[in-house]
Amino acid sequence: MIADWIADNLSLEYESTDFIAVSEFVLAWAFAERKIISTLNNNTGSLGCPVFRNILERNNNYRLNRHLNFAYIFFKNRYESRQGQTKFNNLNFRRTERDCRLQSFQAIRANNATDISKLKCVAYISSRIRNNLFHGNKNLGSLIQQQELIHAATQGIVGITISFNLAEDSEILLQL
Repeated sequence: MIADWIADNLSLEYESTDFIAVSEFVLAWAFAERKIISTLNNNTGSLGCPVFRNILERNNNYRLNRHLNFAYIFFKNRYESRQGQTKFNNLNFRRTERDCRLQSFQAIRANNATDISKLKCVAYISSRIRNNLFHGNKNLGSLIQQQELIHAATQGIVGITISFNLAEDSEILLQL
């Protein structure tokens, strides 16, 4: 297993289950990206805040599902406090994503966020988690500590794919 090889080279101790959340997220993201990008007739694009923004501005008839709701509640609980605001800032939204950052923050702070606001929040935050995972500082120790965050992002991307009517919910997903 690659995780064993990396851990050996970093003298890192870990449990064999420590990277399941990352593996699940990577697979869910790859599936969702392929399904969503192909519906846009753009097989060369990459899924991220700009793509989500474009989709959600054209159509806001999407509904929450249990996966989106789980991710939204997790993100709200994680980022709502003063300490959480520092974590929120560490998502490193790009300058071109200021509106995505603002809409996510407003949905987190809202007492009664709309379904579309919650969906945008989950999409934008999950997108930043993906970017930070692939392009941010690599630290396996911090990945192990962020399993719950990565799990919530996985639930979010699964929920988005289902909400966009590109995949169906399944009892298999109850195990996530």
